[in-house]
Amino acid sequence: MPRSPARFTQADARLKCCVPFCNRTTKRSLPYDEDQETLCGPHACATSLRLRKLHTAARKKCVDIMDQYPEPDDAPLEIIEHGLRFARLEKWLWKKLKAAAIEAAGGIG
Repeated sequence: MPRSPARFTQADARLKCCVPFCNRTTKRSLPYDEDQETLCGPHACATSLRLRKLHTAARKKCVDIMDQYPEPDDAPLEIIEHGLRFARLEKWLWKKLKAAAIEAAGGIG
């Protein structure tokens, strides 16, 4: 019998670390997103503190803008562009953070 997409199992509530061959998992944050990625604690600590703080600050800024204007139609164009810039910055910083963690795990960096 196929599983209903509305129901989540215990395995769906966990996210696997994005470092290859790492079997550690972390709790999935709400809302559930298909392309959500995470780093486990040991691999996150292997990256630079400065990069982690920059990523966290950019992510918080994106969330603040989205909380301030839940409906994009209500936001002024300047705020929307500002939010998009922070979203692109956050995505770029995540890619750098993920690459740094993979390099550190492989002994490259």
